[in-house]
Amino acid sequence: MSFGFGVGDFIAIINQASKLRKAFVGAPSQCKELSDELRSLQSVIHDVDVDLSTTELNSHQRDDLTAITKCCRDTLTDIENVIKKYSAKESHSIRRIWRRATWDPDELRHLRDRVCVNVGNLNAFNGKLARIQISDVLMNMSDEQDQMCLDWLSSTDYATQQGEYSSLRQPGSGQWFLDSQLFHEWIKVPQQTLFCPGIPGAGKTIIVSTVIDELNNMYRDNPEVGIAYIYCDFQYIYHERQKVNFLLACIIRQLLQSMQKMTPGVLKMFNNHKSKGTRPSTKELSEALLSVTKAAQQVFIIIDALDELNDSKKILDEIFDLQVGEKVSLLATARFIPDIVARFQGMPLLEIQASRDDVSNYLSTSLEAMPYLSRKPGLHPEIIKGICDAVDGMFLLARLYLNSLSGKLSPKAIRTELRKLTNGSQTYDDAYDNTMQRIIDQKAVQTMALHVLAWVTCAKRPLTATELQHALAVELGEPHFDEDNLSDIEDLISICAGLITTTVDGTRNVIRLVHYTAQEYFEHKLVCWLPEPQQTIGTACITYISYEAFGTGSCLSDAEFEERLEKYPLYTYAARNWGYHVHDEPVADTLLLVFLLDQSKTDACGQAVFAQKGYVSHGDYSLDVPLGMTGLHLVAYFGLAEMAKVLLERRDWLSVTDSLDKTPFEWAATRGQDEIVKLFLDRGIDANYRGLGCRSPIALAASGGWISTIELLLDYGVEKGVPRQIQKMKSIEPLFGGQWRWIGLK
Repeated sequence: MSFGFGVGDFIAIINQASKLRKAFVGAPSQCKELSDELRSLQSVIHDVDVDLSTTELNSHQRDDLTAITKCCRDTLTDIENVIKKYSAKESHSIRRIWRRATWDPDELRHLRDRVCVNVGNLNAFNGKLARIQISDVLMNMSDEQDQMCLDWLSSTDYATQQGEYSSLRQPGSGQWFLDSQLFHEWIKVPQQTLFCPGIPGAGKTIIVSTVIDELNNMYRDNPEVGIAYIYCDFQYIYHERQKVNFLLACIIRQLLQSMQKMTPGVLKMFNNHKSKGTRPSTKELSEALLSVTKAAQQVFIIIDALDELNDSKKILDEIFDLQVGEKVSLLATARFIPDIVARFQGMPLLEIQASRDDVSNYLSTSLEAMPYLSRKPGLHPEIIKGICDAVDGMFLLARLYLNSLSGKLSPKAIRTELRKLTNGSQTYDDAYDNTMQRIIDQKAVQTMALHVLAWVTCAKRPLTATELQHALAVELGEPHFDEDNLSDIEDLISICAGLITTTVDGTRNVIRLVHYTAQEYFEHKLVCWLPEPQQTIGTACITYISYEAFGTGSCLSDAEFEERLEKYPLYTYAARNWGYHVHDEPVADTLLLVFLLDQSKTDACGQAVFAQKGYVSHGDYSLDVPLGMTGLHLVAYFGLAEMAKVLLERRDWLSVTDSLDKTPFEWAATRGQDEIVKLFLDRGIDANYRGLGCRSPIALAASGGWISTIELLLDYGVEKGVPRQIQKMKSIEPLFGGQWRWIGLK
């Protein structure tokens, strides 16, 4: 390290923390949290140590790190003194006897808080290091406009995911892949494609993170080599970030960053669109990507989990076309999906399997961190061999099987469970069935665990940790949110027996299922334990947006809106998605009706549905959204026809408008809600109605591409004496620039 610290400074702290964690074995249960925080301290110090190896610090930064390091040493020394104070070693043994009667919980809590402060300070310092490194990478770019261009291209570069997966990797894991002849050929020979399929849970993502680290190490100081990678995710399969334009923009950004240069083609595209607030077409992005690859001597593109893309064909077409004339190498992983495998026919293939050494290494490390099993070192070889024999190259099964042993207290119980694993069918369904049985056996927390799994499985988008906490704290029938009902996120994860985990998505800490096989499993089997999960979620969402806090209606300023979002983290999700959950499984009419008839609360809900965060450079919410939305506006927006009938029986509010002068009928046409549109037309609404926006319902439906809605409106609004097919042509042709045939009309 260049600033005067030696590797030993950090190793000493890491070793001391490890020594103290081992000393806590057999200590009172209150010590577990302190032991866990010590593990976090070890991890973050290791991260700082790695980042410092490539970063130059100024005098102020050196002083800051010196002070933080001293605090860490002092805290660990005080913890060591407390251990000596409350325990003593047995004669001729390494075991400690704890004096539980004299244990002071406040003293322990104070020490834990000090460790947390040290972890927080180190994380903050590491964040500064990351910004320094990014700044160094971008230093050679021409000016501030280049950075603005990168931000405009994409806000995602997958660096956070890469860091997370790298941290999960055990030292030495994946070396078999890096040593393989096919991988060496892929590195050395330009324009190569290496397809790496594998069964679910084989460790494909960890191998990808290994490859990326290897490339970054090899070409760290070579600006003529571009490196870009994409981690596909089943939870975003219908999300904007899975579309080809998003992926191309992300690849361009990463290549420019790794090459530390900006190309004229990309700058031209940026200048053409930025001032207009528009986004580039696929063709423009393809041309820009071509300009970037031409500026490089070699380009590497890595895509993990192609099978988790909604349409992998488009991005593969783009890259394969690029390879024809440029030195672009592609490495991709996927399950054995026939359509995907066929795209790589005749190309080098290297199947990914969890090697026995990798699985054994993972199990050995994990056993040391498990409360009961860590205290039975004599059984570790037996456990490792039994699980390795059972999983047959499936990393995820190793994790699930290891978790299944966590509640076994005696050697006999552990061996009995190992025999079951060895004789099992080695399918994920069996492993998930066994895990669910463990959850069901937790009588005290069974219901809470099922609700956690319901939210994580059925939510319309990944939830943050805070959103999930609020979702589970909702009490039906209560008009106010009670923060005393919040559960610790660590406890929520724990009661789900390893089936959910946290991951970083941009700046958000989100909760997700451990693997896409778990998603597939619960989509079919969750109802076996929780019969109506969508109703459960829909009811909670409606209860949340019905709180008295929203009785004041919409917010009039960004500051007020931000304050509401901060106090009620589930507000946006509940407002934007309650209708979808209710559409899947109806909730109690009384609950829904009370909300829909409250104008102030539906107004507040409507604002949350449409308010969007502005550009990064601005940071404010755009409150230029429809206000004054009624209950009928909302049910028209979400397509809840039965509830629309109930509302219309209570009053005639078909013509009521929001602040954008849109009626519920216009919202139904805009959203392609055919059943609602038909309901309104049957009530006498004119199919050719034009509101103050001067756009006909057909034009509104056409703007969203709702072909069936257009046909429905034509059926109700055909001019007398004009053949229906001609009327269709007359009405639709102008909307689609004369290309009416492509929408299926004859």
